[in-house]
Amino acid sequence: MILLDWVGLIVSGFLLGPGYIIYVLFLSIAQELTRLLVALAVNVQIKEVFISGIFGFTSFTGINLTDFRGMMIILAGPLVSFLIYRLTGGLGNNPKGAFFNPLVKVRNPLAMISLRFALVSLVISCWEIIRQW
Repeated sequence: MILLDWVGLIVSGFLLGPGYIIYVLFLSIAQELTRLLVALAVNVQIKEVFISGIFGFTSFTGINLTDFRGMMIILAGPLVSFLIYRLTGGLGNNPKGAFFNPLVKVRNPLAMISLRFALVSLVISCWEIIRQW
């Protein structure tokens, strides 16, 4: 079952950059699609995919989050966001402090939003793994 949480997407959009909410939606779908594909590749039964921006997750049965395959599934989402950041050219010449200020206009918004998305999603994903430990 695929669930879409608009509240989580809007909160993620405001945290990462209110002017670039469409990028947050794109990165959320890419993150959960990657987790879904990795879960299928490691032969895990998927219960639900919850698309909610940086708070999204994929729940599955048969393995634990602390298992290597579980960690691989959970950490694949932030990894694909980081790869999108690297493929779009990186941060480049942006104003000082642009990374920490979501309201500033940047030269390469997809790269900036995907780096923010990757880092915050990585922290949340690691928190989920530690919480299950």
